[in-house]
Amino acid sequence: MGGLDQAAVSNANDRGSHINISGVALTKHAPNKANAVALMEFLASEEAQKIYASANNEYPVNPTVLPSEIVQSWGKLKPDPLPLENIAKYRKKASELVDKVNFDAGPSS
Repeated sequence: MGGLDQAAVSNANDRGSHINISGVALTKHAPNKANAVALMEFLASEEAQKIYASANNEYPVNPTVLPSEIVQSWGKLKPDPLPLENIAKYRKKASELVDKVNFDAGPSS
């Protein structure tokens, strides 16, 4: 946790941690609906969630699958309850700020 400053740690203890989410959706006019549904079911399965948990150190969405050992060592996840739509409404401003400060160029020396 060397990259976290004290404010980030106290925020995680107080409000909770920011989490990223992954998702999948099936479009109304998908040409291979049966295959898409089969893939979605597999991705939510115990087998696939174990792969995600161990290979990516992600919290599994399937409640029957435990997180990887390293993720378990971090303790119980306390997600920030801020609704995603509240975060999304600032996406454009955040993107503009990233460009303004040239964030993607990395730290300056």
